[in-house]
Amino acid sequence: MRVNLRKCFWALLACIGLWPVLGMAQSPDRGQNLADCKNGRAACDLSKLTQAQSAEVSQDDHGRNVSNCRSGLESCDRSKLSDREATALAVADHQRNVSDCQDGIASCNPARLTRSEARDAAGATHRRNVADCDEEIGSCDHSQLTPAENSHVAVAALARNLSDCKDGAGLCDHSKLTQSERIDVAVAEHQRNAQNCRNGWDPQWSPQNRPTVVRAKPANGRGRGLGCFTLQPPVEASLFSCANSEDRI
Repeated sequence: MRVNLRKCFWALLACIGLWPVLGMAQSPDRGQNLADCKNGRAACDLSKLTQAQSAEVSQDDHGRNVSNCRSGLESCDRSKLSDREATALAVADHQRNVSDCQDGIASCNPARLTRSEARDAAGATHRRNVADCDEEIGSCDHSQLTPAENSHVAVAALARNLSDCKDGAGLCDHSKLTQSERIDVAVAEHQRNAQNCRNGWDPQWSPQNRPTVVRAKPANGRGRGLGCFTLQPPVEASLFSCANSEDRI
């Protein structure tokens, strides 16, 4: 009898000693499960949650659903929203639609706009078209412009062409330049050609050959070009003989 009591006593002590170890082994699993449930992961096991944890998870689920609805995500469940949240969501949806229509986004639904909102959206669309025409963007619709706007766009196009010609851009159309503009462009071409020569942007020195000629041709392939005659050493590179030459090509 004493032997059996002694065995039971030692067995009880062993269980008491192992209890903290077993609790520590289970705590990480429970903590991970709680994190999975709070984040809506598939690994969540609701049956392992305490009552307090279940309430906390439910609150997190609701907040996540509200956020999904405000963001317009398909995972939104409107049936779980309160009346106040549903009203706030309807207002947010309307404001988002107004913004989409103002910005010309495809998700815009004009039927949901008020008269004043539709008028503002139409004004924004018109201003966007004017800007596109000013910048010569492909979406420009000249038929939607007023006569005054068409004139403004034409002036902007001429100014842009003049800038391209002065910068030596390939889009330059010399036929659209006035006489004074052609003179300004010729001066800009001459200065650019001289700078190119000073920077060494021409064929390398050749002591056996005559001075190399570098020509800057107009973008339209017609008219007068600039010939830069690079002097051979020991003449300093800053000295150039640049003059207008008739382009016979």
